[in-house]
Amino acid sequence: MKKVLVIQIRQLGDVLLSTPICRALKENLPGLEVHFLTSELGREIVLGNPYIDRVIVIKSGFFGGLRTLFSVIKSGYDAVVDVQRTGRSRIITLLSLSPRRIAFRKKARELGYSTLVNWEDREYTAWERLKLLEGLGLRVENFK
Repeated sequence: MKKVLVIQIRQLGDVLLSTPICRALKENLPGLEVHFLTSELGREIVLGNPYIDRVIVIKSGFFGGLRTLFSVIKSGYDAVVDVQRTGRSRIITLLSLSPRRIAFRKKARELGYSTLVNWEDREYTAWERLKLLEGLGLRVENFK
């Protein structure tokens, strides 16, 4: 695996709490390139994070969204981790053409994902989000 995209578009606190996924990926899969898809405001939070190689800002409007989608497709991700699971993030994940499209299991919203992970309430959302990496064969218990 060479390149992974993590998607957390909105909710600034959630953007921040999703960044440990990037660290866990980098520390457990040496040489992996990690990209993060977020909003313009989210970009300000993750910019400069040493565990994120590239920040992609989702453009507003229909054509902006299409440009973002084409950029994701062109990047050829080996895996996409959709933390947020909104309509937009689900469409981007599905159309990414990535062989591994990972999200938490949610009834009636599973279309487009190749790997679904059972959510566990761990009372700390950063740990809950790290569980998504089980879709890549990584175990939360092994993270520092």
